[in-house]
Amino acid sequence: MICLSAQLQASLDPPNSAHAQSGRPLHAAEGIADAYRTKATQCLILGHYTKGGPYALETLILYFLTECFNLKDMEIGIWVLVGTIVQIAIHMGYHRDAKHFPNISPFAGEMRRRVWAMIVQLDFGVSTQLGLPRLIKESQTDTAEPRNLGDSDFDESTTELPQSRPETEATPLLYVLAKLRLLAVGAKVADVATEPRAHSYMDVLELDRQIKEARDALPSSLKWNGLGMSLNVSSQIIVQRIWLEVSVHQLTIVLHKKFLDPSRLHQHYRSSRTACLNAAMKILDLQRLVDEEIQTDGLLYQVRWRVSSAFSNDFLLATSILCYCLQTHTEKQERPLASPGDADIEPVELDNIRLVLKTSQSIWSHQCADSKEAQKAVIAIQYVLDNAGARVEPPITDEVFPRSGPTAAVSYFPDFTSSYDDFLSLELEPGSQAAAWPTFASNLNGDAVQWTRASGFQQMDLSS
Repeated sequence: MICLSAQLQASLDPPNSAHAQSGRPLHAAEGIADAYRTKATQCLILGHYTKGGPYALETLILYFLTECFNLKDMEIGIWVLVGTIVQIAIHMGYHRDAKHFPNISPFAGEMRRRVWAMIVQLDFGVSTQLGLPRLIKESQTDTAEPRNLGDSDFDESTTELPQSRPETEATPLLYVLAKLRLLAVGAKVADVATEPRAHSYMDVLELDRQIKEARDALPSSLKWNGLGMSLNVSSQIIVQRIWLEVSVHQLTIVLHKKFLDPSRLHQHYRSSRTACLNAAMKILDLQRLVDEEIQTDGLLYQVRWRVSSAFSNDFLLATSILCYCLQTHTEKQERPLASPGDADIEPVELDNIRLVLKTSQSIWSHQCADSKEAQKAVIAIQYVLDNAGARVEPPITDEVFPRSGPTAAVSYFPDFTSSYDDFLSLELEPGSQAAAWPTFASNLNGDAVQWTRASGFQQMDLSS
């Protein structure tokens, strides 16, 4: 928690502040946060975290947050960390509801449900960002969702949990519950997208119906109805509404994107293509809105640190869809003898797509110094907008997009069986090897991201 506080302080410290001009090193605050993170790692090792025990999962979840706080591109090491958390949770029985264990008190049982709800969301979110299968299977768990209760509604002395508050009352748990219900549908969508077996188009339409039902079932206080309807709520609620809305559109894209493939230009799939493209347009419109509102005079300026790699991944997905649409349309125009099926033009104005992509490119360009994926987005958008026959994608180099600092070293998170006596005695000065050691920096080069494949999306795998 101290590490998270130090990271928050560093992220909110404006460049022209007294602290920034005090003569201390530019990244002193980040070095302090790294030192705290190293200490947290040492505590986990000393506590034999792989054995579980009190607060092991809570500490690992907080450690996960410290790793992701300033993360611009999702890395495979984060997925490995989530896998560790999932395995320890299952080892401790969190995947089974507390009602099966008479020795677990109502208070402890409800807290276990809250922890498991967080772990389910971490598993889904990170796996989705990396395009990998989820680790938690619904068939192996029966843990109930936590109740919509405030912290003052129950405590260690509670003998029977009170009933959930109405969902018109915005407790801190309401957002967690809303995400869980979207994830219940999202898990099915992710399985359809990652399973090797084919699914019928009726299955796709059924899941599309469930996505719409899940959005309609969101609590009214967390539904996105435009910025004009959010002026009287906190910035945190606005971010939550936007995230849930983006999640709905992201699920729609994942479900329907395979039907953008030119081999499936049949009228039977027209609704899927329309839904996919409309969802991408709406996501990038929200990207523009978020970018505007996190500026100094914006409604989201105070919570700008909440705009993490989770948002960026969905913005990248939407960018890839519109780039693919524009590229495919360009290729059709270059084929004068196209077959009748190729004449199917989606009901999305190409001028609007170009305008949205230009706006998105401007936003991505501001993030290039810290994000390789942002660099790829800028180059990809420029390619499809200026495509006049050249098929060679320009290389991504540090000369084109200079990095803000040195690339982090590859590192890992050892278990308690490692020899840690020498590690515990290392100097923890900012910038030292020990300070950088706990970070899961795998330097993922993005080769696994389908939409950045070679030849200007010509080899894009829409079925994966």
